[in-house]
Amino acid sequence: MSDIFSEVDEEVRRERYLKLWQAYGKYAIAAAVVLALAAAGGFGWRHYKQERERVESDQFATAAALIEDGKPADAAAAFSKLAHDASGGYGVLAALQAGAAYAKAGDVKAAVAQYDRLAADTGADRRYRDLAVYLAALQLVNTADPAELERRLKPLAGSDSAWRYSAQELLAVVSLKSGDRVKAKQQFTALADDATAPSGVRARAAEMLAALSEQK
Repeated sequence: MSDIFSEVDEEVRRERYLKLWQAYGKYAIAAAVVLALAAAGGFGWRHYKQERERVESDQFATAAALIEDGKPADAAAAFSKLAHDASGGYGVLAALQAGAAYAKAGDVKAAVAQYDRLAADTGADRRYRDLAVYLAALQLVNTADPAELERRLKPLAGSDSAWRYSAQELLAVVSLKSGDRVKAKQQFTALADDATAPSGVRARAAEMLAALSEQK
């Protein structure tokens, strides 16, 4: 008798499961499909990203080889294109290299334009944007008006800037080039006495102070 009740209970459970599956099974299937697609999509995106990074790496290496071959203008064009097309790290690095290649090719205007584009890119890390500002000013130091150079460099000279010491050093050079020896000496002295400044910056500042002291 107990076997009969067991069989009845089993049949009741089976019918209950079937009804539940009819009611909710389609949602379970849909959820499983969504999960499968999400997993496949994640794999596809990772594969796409890895493939894109590999292509960008090859393009970066090809452009760098043009520098080694003595073709800075061609390298600048290749780096500039990669900076425009690439995403993430390679785009930023390519922009910086494009500016350097233009400068090496003697096209200061194009170099500054490349650096200015990176500096204006709000999607890039601030450190690289500020570096682009500094490099543009470095290209312009012999030709631009001192007021223009100060406008570019002063925001980088603050304590929260990763490039503050380089900016402060270049500002001292700008003061010197504009004929303000007193201001230049003050700026070089501040750098030479700053224990937190890199040793190279401090050493150059001390050398500039010595040279200024020798001059009448």
